[in-house]
Amino acid sequence: MMTTTSHTEQLTTTDGATIASTTQGVGPPLVMVSPVSSSRTTDPQQTLPAALAEHFTVTTYDRRGDGQSTMPPGTTIDEYAVQQEIEDITALAERTGGQIDVYGFSSGAVLALLAAQAGAPIRRLVLLEPRLHEPGALAVEGARMRELMPQDRRAARDYYLTDVVGVPAEVLEQLPTTDQHLADAPTMLHELEFLPGCDAEHFAGLATPTLIMVSDSTVPE
Repeated sequence: MMTTTSHTEQLTTTDGATIASTTQGVGPPLVMVSPVSSSRTTDPQQTLPAALAEHFTVTTYDRRGDGQSTMPPGTTIDEYAVQQEIEDITALAERTGGQIDVYGFSSGAVLALLAAQAGAPIRRLVLLEPRLHEPGALAVEGARMRELMPQDRRAARDYYLTDVVGVPAEVLEQLPTTDQHLADAPTMLHELEFLPGCDAEHFAGLATPTLIMVSDSTVPE
C-alpha cells in the first residue's frame, strides 16, 4: 500500500467565507463532498480518503459553516444559498487547474449533482445514496427543525437523522454526538433549503457521467 502525505490549507471565497481543506495522494484530482453537518473530523467515512488517495489526488473539505470552515463575516447561518456551495466546489476545482472528479455521499451527493448541473468543472460523479426529494417535500420537517435548533441542538440533530434521513432509532443510539457535531448542527437547515425539488426528474438532462451506489447495511463506528 502506498503511503501518501497530506497538506491542509484555507481558501477564501469571493464572498469572504473560508473553506478549510486537506489534500493527499497522487493522481487525477478528486473532491469529496460530505453529507450534511459533517466536517473532516466527523465525516462517517473516515478511512475512505486515504484509500482513494492511492489512486487520486483527494481533497476533503469542511463545507461552509462546518468544522474549520466559516460563513462570510457578518452573516448568520440563515443567510445561505446553495449557489454559494456550488461556487465553493468550483473554487476547489479551479485550485487544481482543471476538471475534477467528485465523490458525494447522501445530501453531499445531491450538492455534487447541483454543482455539475450548474456548470462546475466536474468530469465524473460518483454518488453514494443521494437523497432525492420531490418538490414541496420536507416542509413539515423544515418547520420543526427551525423550531428545535435554537432550543436544543442535540434534539434537532436527532430529529433530522431520524425523521429526514431515516436513521433507525436503534442505530441512532450507537452514533456518536460530539461537541463538533453539535457545533455543526445548524447547517442542517441549509440542506432543507435545497433538497426539496431535487428529485430524479430535476437532473434528467444532466450529461455528466455518473455512477450511483447504494449500500446494503450501515455499521456505526
